[in-house]
Amino acid sequence: KDIWLIGGGQINTMMLKAGLLDEMIIHTMPIIIPGGIGLFAGEPVEKQMQVMSTKKYGSGVIETHYAVKN
Repeated sequence: KDIWLIGGGQINTMMLKAGLLDEMIIHTMPIIIPGGIGLFAGEPVEKQMQVMSTKKYGSGVIETHYAVKN
C-alpha cells in the first residue's frame, strides 16, 4: 500500500535500501540553510530515477516528481 514518508536522511536511506521507495516528490526551496539534514544519510544504494513531472510555484519552490527505477 501507499505510505507518505516525511523523514530525515536515515529513514530515507533505510527505505531506499529495502526497495520500498517507488516514487519521490522533492521540493527544492530557494534558500540555503547551513547545517541542515541531508536527503540521504550514510551510504545509500545507487538508484536510477526518472523525472515524471516538475512544477514551479510563485514562491520559487520547485517540485520534482521522480519514479525510482528498480
